[in-house]
Amino acid sequence: MPETAAPESKSTAFSGTDRATVDNKGRLLVSKNNRDCLGIGFTICPDEFGCLRAIPREQWLKRLAELEDFDHDGEAFKTVTRFVFGNAAQDLKFDDGGRVVISADLREFAHIGKEKEVVMIGSYDRLEIWDSEEYKKFKADPKNHNIGQRTEIREAYSEIKGK
Repeated sequence: MPETAAPESKSTAFSGTDRATVDNKGRLLVSKNNRDCLGIGFTICPDEFGCLRAIPREQWLKRLAELEDFDHDGEAFKTVTRFVFGNAAQDLKFDDGGRVVISADLREFAHIGKEKEVVMIGSYDRLEIWDSEEYKKFKADPKNHNIGQRTEIREAYSEIKGK
């Protein structure tokens, strides 16, 4: 069986757990590995579990393209797009110090205050950004954490996909 070469410079999967503090300007320091995975022009958007999801530009564009064929006038479509796309910050870049500014609206959604500790979880195709207290609640009961919002978003997404 022939060997396949690994990518030369960039990681292809998010992994590991990091802790950091959001500073008083709303900036978050992200590890080099996760910065490499996100690249330039990445997006941070709400996640149905109550954390934030940071994804590379290519993945964001793929999500946008997936929605093109769906009924844009349906209530389910509007529910999903308002939640994810209406609250997203796109085309983000890191400053020279490896930090990114997280908007006040996104921080509020995820209960992340200024000068509060966050937990960043590498979850294969995304970087999850959690308020440390919310992450403890999630770990204590992952099946039921934020269940109302998760159910609403999943049902709406299934409806627009026709499943």
